[in-house]
Amino acid sequence: MLDFVYSLFLDTAAVGDNFDSDQSNGQLDQGLRRDGGSYSDWKLDELYEVADVVVPKAIRSTAELLRFFYAVVDTSDPTVQFNDGFQGSIATPAIVIPAFSLTATASDVGKGDS
Repeated sequence: MLDFVYSLFLDTAAVGDNFDSDQSNGQLDQGLRRDGGSYSDWKLDELYEVADVVVPKAIRSTAELLRFFYAVVDTSDPTVQFNDGFQGSIATPAIVIPAFSLTATASDVGKGDS
């Protein structure tokens, strides 16, 4: 269990340390981006270049951490109720042509673990 969390943090840090920070040279940037200055000295394009890589990674890593947490804490499946005329069942779904809209409601209340 802790192996997953350690691996997730290590993978996330490996992306972040590629880029310069205001106090350290990055493995890829090697000080060229920061040039001894602080973030306020960076050009907007430089900030966007880093953000385009770091922010999506941070979002995915946070989502994985939340998914992992709830997989450990909440082991029961939610109750799913299909709305709006769903045809068939989860075990035997119906094929509907052309495509259609489907809405569903899910609840985990009363499972004893939420």
